[in-house]
Amino acid sequence: MIKQILYITLLSFSSLVIAEDSLSWQELSEKQQRILKPMADKWDELPADKQAKLLKGVQRWDKLSPEKRARLKKRFKYWKSLNPEQKQRLRKRHQRLKDLTPEQRKRLKKRIEKFRSLPIEERRALRKKWHNLSPSERKALRQQFSSDR
Repeated sequence: MIKQILYITLLSFSSLVIAEDSLSWQELSEKQQRILKPMADKWDELPADKQAKLLKGVQRWDKLSPEKRARLKKRFKYWKSLNPEQKQRLRKRHQRLKDLTPEQRKRLKKRIEKFRSLPIEERRALRKKWHNLSPSERKALRQQFSSDR
């Protein structure tokens, strides 16, 4: 009986804490509402932790330069245009990049910089050559580059 009362009390208290942490849409500032407008209909049902993450994102967005905002808007528009399979491929690629060691990331960054420094015609030719490779040839080439130092 005491355990049940204690459990109910803790449960009530924890729900009060959660309720206090979450904000209603009306409690947000005008600027927050403007940035989070796509979430307006769902905001009040979001868990407090999700609201907190979104509000943190609003703060980061607010600190960005106009150029950076424009780039991110363009990338988000591109992301929205992708089909689910394309998004999944990009998620996997992103995860592979996150899984690289700092040294591997450094080498990759140097290769990308080297590629970008090439004349546009040479980059086009390399891309065409890459796209004409079979999946197994691409894999072998990736392995060769990953083992190179």
